[in-house]
Amino acid sequence: MLYKIGSELINSMSSLRREEIRKNVYSRAWKENNDEYLQALERFFDLTDNIEDENLRMEILYKMLKCDEILTKLAEKNFKSDV
Repeated sequence: MLYKIGSELINSMSSLRREEIRKNVYSRAWKENNDEYLQALERFFDLTDNIEDENLRMEILYKMLKCDEILTKLAEKNFKSDV
């Protein structure tokens, strides 16, 4: 699921002009202003709120955020090499 979201995000970002990528990649605005990304993130957090086991919930949140960080770094590296 995260891979699909990440690849969709990267594909949707590839339509940005190079100048926009260059300007936004350092501020992460390309990700933080993406409605599809934000909606998926909100859905994920809503679902994890229903997990009663707090340790399990925190572990899932940590793993997802770690995956998000890795995907973000990969996307930014890819953007920088395209610019």
